[in-house]
Amino acid sequence: MRSLTFAVAAAAAALALVGAASGRGGAESPQVVIDGASVGAFSVVVRWHVDRAARVAIEYGAGAETQVWSKETALTGPGAGTTRLSALQPGADYRFRVVAVAGGTRDVSQGSVRTQPMPTTVWG
Repeated sequence: MRSLTFAVAAAAAALALVGAASGRGGAESPQVVIDGASVGAFSVVVRWHVDRAARVAIEYGAGAETQVWSKETALTGPGAGTTRLSALQPGADYRFRVVAVAGGTRDVSQGSVRTQPMPTTVWG
């Protein structure tokens, strides 16, 4: 079992991002690692990488529930990617699972974020 702990600082506010990964399958399962996140009030962009060709998607939701799936990204070899989680509520806690699938096996890295508060300044 792997564990991953890291912090991401947002420019306007501090953000804590904690991830823990657990794998399934044997030596053939892909390994997915969360590299960080860029957090806004209404969306989060999660950065991740995998060690082999895989299909990657993120399951996410508010609180303890993860019921929404992102679009799938297919990589033809080892590499990195980003996935945008959108239509989020400002100042809310979200949990997510980055799921990589290859050859009938999968690996999952989990994390959580708090979106930035509702913007209070209007530019015009």
